[in-house]
Amino acid sequence: MPSESAAQRYNVREGVRPFYPVELVLKKAINTIRNRYLLPVDQALVQTMAQEIYDLLRTRLGPLSFEKPRFTNGWMANFKDVWGYQHHEMKGEAASVDMAEVMLQLEQVKPVLLRFALKDIFNCDETGLFPQTLSNWTLDYLQKNPGLKQSSTRLSILFSVNALGTEKMRPFILSKLMELP
Repeated sequence: MPSESAAQRYNVREGVRPFYPVELVLKKAINTIRNRYLLPVDQALVQTMAQEIYDLLRTRLGPLSFEKPRFTNGWMANFKDVWGYQHHEMKGEAASVDMAEVMLQLEQVKPVLLRFALKDIFNCDETGLFPQTLSNWTLDYLQKNPGLKQSSTRLSILFSVNALGTEKMRPFILSKLMELP
């Protein structure tokens, strides 16, 4: 159940939102699916879940104070706006990491690290840089213009610093230059 302050912030209260009980359960279900199971939730799933939640509430509570909604695309747009949901693209692989395995590996590394002074333990990270790539976004006046093929010149840069932060190595740059055809 959202707190009263959350309900006021989104102007979501029983009486203001005709399908408030359904939307309340739906919001909790969406958050559980996203936060606990890290699965994507799309519009079709939300609309189907809303219908199932309505049927479940009607079965358990008896007749509800509102007719069964159709849960149309218009309702969906309004639901997202009122409850503060946005459509995002899921990127990266962070959700693929098995944290139990990471914790197990950390426990195995700790005794090895204890043999070294913190000044001798370094952390490294890399990043990619495309120095000749132009933005795909532009400001045009009433027309669209075709884009250009982007340069594939890439620099890989490795940064390294010791655990105390007192010794920072010069960035190591690895490049593979490729010219446009």
